[in-house]
Amino acid sequence: MTKRFTRPKVLILLPMASIAFRVINRLIQLTPEGHKVNVDHIGRFSGEFGSGRFNDQEDEDGISKPWRKSKPLDFQALFGGNNNDHFMIGIKFTKKTIKLYSDFYTSDIIVASPFGLIIKIEEAEAEKEKDVD
Repeated sequence: MTKRFTRPKVLILLPMASIAFRVINRLIQLTPEGHKVNVDHIGRFSGEFGSGRFNDQEDEDGISKPWRKSKPLDFQALFGGNNNDHFMIGIKFTKKTIKLYSDFYTSDIIVASPFGLIIKIEEAEAEKEKDVD
């Protein structure tokens, strides 16, 4: 089996999807204007990672959680949003576009949770044909 080198240059490990949402949005903001004319799949990204702001988040029943007002701001910032800890997303930069949800082997940046990364590696090792770098 020949080794194949991958393109990803950066791996960012984050504990929860709400933090990944903030980090990726900041990366998009910091990207020079010439490169961020178009951001692919931003709606899907906002729906999957950005749901559940701590100021207006409610339970499934539509009832706001009582601890939201009684906890300190740092607690609300950490646990108030989408606290999913099983995620992976690839980001690819081209001349005029930022592509979210790109294939991991062609991504420039991979943002993942440790749990999501471990599961993905175990899935790839179970399928002997796939390469795991």
